[in-house]
Amino acid sequence: QTYAAVRMLYGLAQDGHASKAFAKLSKGNIPLNAALFTGGLTFLAVPLLYASETVIAAFTLVTSICATLMLFTWSSFLVSYLRYRKMHPERHEKSVFKMPLGLIMPWVIFGFFAFLLIGFAQNPDSRVALYGAPVWFLLLAGLWHLRKRALIKAGRPITAPIPAPDYDPLIEK
Repeated sequence: QTYAAVRMLYGLAQDGHASKAFAKLSKGNIPLNAALFTGGLTFLAVPLLYASETVIAAFTLVTSICATLMLFTWSSFLVSYLRYRKMHPERHEKSVFKMPLGLIMPWVIFGFFAFLLIGFAQNPDSRVALYGAPVWFLLLAGLWHLRKRALIKAGRPITAPIPAPDYDPLIEK
């Protein structure tokens, strides 16, 4: 997780979607600022240990928040997959990596995610994650809106370049 978060922050900084400080590399070609920032965020969990009645309560809170946000992330992947299949059926047909039962499996997974969310809602210890997720996404949306305005003002692209349509490494040649 930490490696992925550091690389994501580094990539965002390279594209101009995060502070340039996170795009700087150390002498050993390590995005040290991104690593220090990401590692520092990990220590935000320490106050939870003191604020919670038990270590288990803090662990439950942190894992519930992570699980709720991961459900959103994986749901985004599924929505992207469904849109890809709809918009590019010919590319999907030629793809060497196909989802087993690709027409029904996304819906089965969405159902499983709904089951998990209902389970989170039933437990007072994990319910707080469901209340916090919309607040987190509103905060992210607000920060993105500010960053987007700055990118537009600077004449920078809002998204990274997309490979040419004739190039797809997942399609057999």
